[in-house]
Amino acid sequence: MIKSEAQKIYLILNNLKVHHSKSVKEWVEKQHEKLEIVYLPSYSPERNPDEYLNSDLKYGISQKPMPKHQTELNRNVYSHMKLLLGASRNTKQV
Repeated sequence: MIKSEAQKIYLILNNLKVHHSKSVKEWVEKQHEKLEIVYLPSYSPERNPDEYLNSDLKYGISQKPMPKHQTELNRNVYSHMKLLLGASRNTKQV
């Protein structure tokens, strides 16, 4: 991606420990003219809307009986996501 891009790339990352590893820092330093890393604050769900979805999904799944098989887990996830989609279509923007 970096080799083919003419403009500088700004990559936004969370603070996962591996993102701060020595090997990543060294690689980013070599790419400094074409790549800049911007780290999100330690906990910033308002800047990362996926966090809201992850939180809701985890809570919704935890309210169901423990799945015994992967297909059951997949069904629970799909069901909850479908529920959220329906709720978002019925919600008015303020």
